[in-house]
Amino acid sequence: MYGDPLFCEALAEQLGKRLAAPRPDYLMVAPWTCVRRLVLMLSLEEARHLSRPFFGKPAESRAFESRIYLDGGELPAEGRLDGDGPVLISEIVRWEWEFRFFVREGQILTGSIYARDGKVAGMNETPLSRYTDASLFAADVVDETRDLLPPACVLDVGFIPLRGWAVVELNAVYASGLYGCHPGQALEAVAGAVLPGTDAEDSCPPAESSARRDSDEGHLKLP
Repeated sequence: MYGDPLFCEALAEQLGKRLAAPRPDYLMVAPWTCVRRLVLMLSLEEARHLSRPFFGKPAESRAFESRIYLDGGELPAEGRLDGDGPVLISEIVRWEWEFRFFVREGQILTGSIYARDGKVAGMNETPLSRYTDASLFAADVVDETRDLLPPACVLDVGFIPLRGWAVVELNAVYASGLYGCHPGQALEAVAGAVLPGTDAEDSCPPAESSARRDSDEGHLKLP
């Protein structure tokens, strides 16, 4: 099954299945060499007290727009996400290149560029060397964080100038756009996300609410 997350989850329940999805705190528990920026998880209410610019996104849904916020006051009022809902807050970085890879059982099945400097880009305008570098990095990430990944997912990686390759985010494979990826191979990954059973068992270890990612270089702190 493939489409809107809420539709897929409802359909899976009706069919007696469950869907594998990435753990929401992946960027915080993955090694620094995979992430290369500061990331923390706050409740929506806590995030509203931030007084400096940050990139914010809902940790477990699409309750509000994922983008740069000038401060916490720009975050939306409670609606689809209540005040206790988890929000990922990260340091603002520039993504020069961004690539998407469909992953199943530790193997990359297909991949494609999707953006350059924040603008939509295609494979016909991308140097082969860049795609090769992105693919090698993505394979290293999959190998190094295998125990943190669900059976199938979408892995987005990008290049941060002066820092190197890093994971942009993980996404649910059944609700992610293809861009220039091979449709048949992407669907193989999608099939890997459909699991037996409808119980509440997580498809990956639970999130560590309000956890923090730090590096030896410093911290992203609340004012």
